[in-house]
Amino acid sequence: MDITTTLQEVILVAHLQPALPLTVLDAADWVREFSEFGEARQLQWLPPIDLAQAAPFSIAFNPAQEIPRILLRSIDGKRHVQLQSDRFAFGWTRSLPVGQTESYPGYEGLKSERLQYDLKFRAWCVKRFGISPHTRLAELTYNNAAPIVEGGQRRRIGDIFRWVQPIRTVNAFQVSWVDLLEKGRLEGSRVSGLVALGSAPPVSEALLFNFTGLFPLEKTDDAATFTAWDVLHERITAMYDTTIVK
Repeated sequence: MDITTTLQEVILVAHLQPALPLTVLDAADWVREFSEFGEARQLQWLPPIDLAQAAPFSIAFNPAQEIPRILLRSIDGKRHVQLQSDRFAFGWTRSLPVGQTESYPGYEGLKSERLQYDLKFRAWCVKRFGISPHTRLAELTYNNAAPIVEGGQRRRIGDIFRWVQPIRTVNAFQVSWVDLLEKGRLEGSRVSGLVALGSAPPVSEALLFNFTGLFPLEKTDDAATFTAWDVLHERITAMYDTTIVK
C-alpha cells in the first residue's frame, strides 16, 4: 500500500479491436457478470482514439447505434470497471476529501487486480460473442488535485507546480504539453500533462494535475498490454517528479 494526499483516480484502459457488437441485452448481461460491483451508471460516450490525428482527444456525438459507456463502482467506491463497445477499463478512486491522507494500492497492486478482471472480461466475451478482442491501444491515466488553501493559508501555484509561476494572484491558469516516447513519430506512444486551476469536491479551489499515457500495440497479447502500461507508468512517474513539488 502507498500513501497519497493528492491522487484522485487511476484508470487502466484497454482499447479493443474489434469493437464489441454490444446490444442492450449484452450490456445487461455484462452488469450481471460483474455483480460484485454496484449498480450501473451511464457515462458520456467517448469517441475512438486515433493517434494519427493531430488531436486524438476530440468531441463527437454518440452514434444512435452505440450503447452508452457503462460504469460499475464497488460498494466502498474505491474500485470501478467501465465498458464501452471499443474499450474496457478498471480503476481506483479516492474516497476521502482531497488533501487528506489515504491508502492507495499502488500501480503494481492495481495492475494485479486488473489482470483478474481482464481474464473474467475475456471469458465473458468468448461466451457472449465467440471472440476474445485484442487490445489495439493501452491507456493509463493519473488524476491528481492539491488544495490551494491549506491550514488556513493560501498556497501559490509555484508551491505545487514547478513551471510558469505567476507573479500576481490569478483566478485562471492552465498549462498542457505532450511528451512523445518515440521522438519524431507523432502517431506513436505519448504522455500528456495538464495542470489547471479548478475544483475537486468538496474542495472549491484546487490545482489539478492530470497525466494520460497512450501506447499503440502491434502485438495483441495480454503481456504486451501490461508491458505498455509499465512503460507509461514509468514515464508518467518521471513527468510527475519533474513538474510537481513534493
